[in-house]
Amino acid sequence: MQKETDRFYEIDLLRFLAAAAVVFYHYAFRGYAADDMSILSFPTMGEIFRYGYLGVDLFFMISGFVIFMTALNRDALAFVISRIARLYPAFWVSVTLTALVMMLLKDHRYPITLSQYLLNLTMISGYFGVEPVDGVYWSLLVELKFYFLVFLIVVSGLMKYVQKILGIWLVMTVIGYIYGLPSILDFFFFPKWSVYFISGVMFYLIRAEGVSVYKMTILLCTYFLAVQRVFDAAAGLEDRYNTLLSPYVLVMIITSFYFIFSLIAFRKSGLLNRKVFVPCGAMVYPLYLIHQNIGFMFFNYFGEDFNKYVLLIVTTGSILFVSYLIHAHIEERLSKPLKRVLSAAALYLPVASLKTNRSI
Repeated sequence: MQKETDRFYEIDLLRFLAAAAVVFYHYAFRGYAADDMSILSFPTMGEIFRYGYLGVDLFFMISGFVIFMTALNRDALAFVISRIARLYPAFWVSVTLTALVMMLLKDHRYPITLSQYLLNLTMISGYFGVEPVDGVYWSLLVELKFYFLVFLIVVSGLMKYVQKILGIWLVMTVIGYIYGLPSILDFFFFPKWSVYFISGVMFYLIRAEGVSVYKMTILLCTYFLAVQRVFDAAAGLEDRYNTLLSPYVLVMIITSFYFIFSLIAFRKSGLLNRKVFVPCGAMVYPLYLIHQNIGFMFFNYFGEDFNKYVLLIVTTGSILFVSYLIHAHIEERLSKPLKRVLSAAALYLPVASLKTNRSI
C-alpha cells in the first residue's frame, strides 16, 4: 500500500470543528459548571455546548487516521523526529504563555510554580504526578501513548500486519471494558479511548486499500463500543456538572463522526475537500493548548467590569489570533529547523536499529 499524498482538507475542517466544540464547551459550560474555574455563566449556550467535550473523541479519531498515514513509508527514527518537531515548538510557547498569564493575573484558582512550569515543558510531566499548567494537556498524554504504539509497530517491522494488530487491540479493549486489564496493560493500551484510534486507522486503511468484511466488522465493533462508552461517561458527567445529557444527542454525535469518516474513506467527501480549510486546521493545535486557563483567567479578571458576551467574543477572538501567530511564527519557522537539528544529531547516535523499511 502506498502512502496517500494528497492533503485531506476535510480533516482540517474536522480539526477546527472539534477544537471549536471543546473551546465553547469550556467557555460556555464547563468553566462555571464545576470546580470554580470561571465566574461567568452562559446557561443558554451551555445547553448546546455541554456536548462539546466530544470534540476530544473526534480528535482521537482524527489522530488514528492522520498519524498512521504519517508513519507509512518512514523508518521509526524519522517518525519520532517528525512528531517531536511537530508537537514541541508550539507546546513550549503555549506552556510559557499560559504560565506568564498565570503569574501576571495571579488568579488563586490557577497557581503556578517554577518547577511545575519547567517539568511541564517535557510534555510528559503528568506521568510523574506533576500538575499540568493547563488541564487540557491530559489528552496529549493519551496521544503520546498512541504514538508509542505506532512506533513499536514501525520499529518491529510489523506494519504489514497492522490489520491483525488492530483486531487484537480491539479484543483487548473489549476485555478491558468488561473485565478490566492489569494496570500496565491498561496504561499502554488505554481501552477507554482506544476505539477512536482503532477506527481512525481502519478508516485510513479503507481509503488506501479498499473495503473488506474484516475492516467493516472492526469499524462496527468500535462504533458500538464508542456509543456504549459515551453512555457510561455521561452518567458521571451528569453528576459532576449537575446537568442532563440526551442519549439521542450522544448517539447522533458519535454517528456523525463515523458518517463523515466514511465519506472520507470511500472518497465521497468532495464537497468538504476545500483548500480554504487549511488555515483553520493549522491553528488548531495552539488553539487547543492555550484556550482554557487563559480564557478562564480573562473571564475572572474582567468579568465583573464588562458584558459577559462581549468578553466571550473578545476572549475567543484574541485566543484565535494568538493561536494563528503561534502557528505562523513558531510552528512554521521552528519545526523544520528543529527537525533538521534532530536528524543531524541522530547521525551520531546508535540508532541504526530504528531504521526499518516496510511496505504493506
